[in-house]
Amino acid sequence: MTMTSVSQESENGGATTTIGRKAALWGYFFYCELMKILRNPPAVLFGIGFPAMFFLIFGNTFPLAATSTLAGLAAYGAFVVSFQTFSMSKESKL
Repeated sequence: MTMTSVSQESENGGATTTIGRKAALWGYFFYCELMKILRNPPAVLFGIGFPAMFFLIFGNTFPLAATSTLAGLAAYGAFVVSFQTFSMSKESKL
């Protein structure tokens, strides 16, 4: 992964600030969180698979309630993934 940064010099001292470095760190953090979620198969199944399947079933059955169904299932998926991946560790420290 290469990191390019854009430097800007200020008028009063020549100090440089890097803009691209912050974006690269944010992108790496997003990548790590995505890999953490995808390494947990129950989180993928219950957080992404079931809400998508239920939306396809109930969204096609009740088209007038599709937007509220989508919002409810999106909230359900976000809660399930956050609770299943919250503070998981391989070691138990007593």
